[in-house]
Amino acid sequence: MCAAALRFAAIVAVGYLVANTTSIAINPNIPRPIRCSASTSAYHVAGTTLTCLVLAAMK
Repeated sequence: MCAAALRFAAIVAVGYLVANTTSIAINPNIPRPIRCSASTSAYHVAGTTLTCLVLAAMK
């Protein structure tokens, strides 16, 4: 159950959140888009993983 939650979190985080954050960071108003994307994506990955683990534990 825990492995399935981690796998689902990785798919969601990499497939959607990191791609979305990178496309938002490529903006002329953001001076360092790769750094911004990396730091924001890391928070998204951590939050999604924690959420999936909590939901799997509640099931």
